Amino acid sequence: RANTPMHALTTLNDITYVESARALASNILTETANESKRMRLAGRRVLGRSLSSEEERLFLRSLKRATDAFRADPKSARQFLTHGESKRDSSLPVEAHAAWTAVCLNLLNLDETLTKE
Repeated sequence: RANTPMHALTTLNDITYVESARALASNILTETANESKRMRLAGRRVLGRSLSSEEERLFLRSLKRATDAFRADPKSARQFLTHGESKRDSSLPVEAHAAWTAVCLNLLNLDETLTKE
C-alpha cells in the first residue's frame, strides 16, 4: 500500500512531524559523530530495524544534498529549525541539524513508518 501524494504532503509539512524529526536529529547528533552510525541509529529508532546497505547509501546521499543546500542557504536552515514549540539545541551546528532533521523527516514519512500491514 503506497502513501498518496496528499498524505506525503501532509506529513512532510505537518509541524508535529517536523518538530519530531528535529528532536530525533538532535538526539542522533549528540549520540555519535560518525555519520554512518548516526544513519543506522536513525533507521533503528524510526523503523525498528537495521537499514539495508542500499537504504543507508540512499539516505547518506540525501543527507549530503540537504547539508549542501542548507550550507548554501543558512537562513532557510534556521527557519526550518523553528517549527514547533520546543526550542532547538543551539549547541548543534545549524546546517547539520537542519540536514539531519530533513533526513529524519523522510524516515518518519516512509510508508513503512506510517502504516501497519
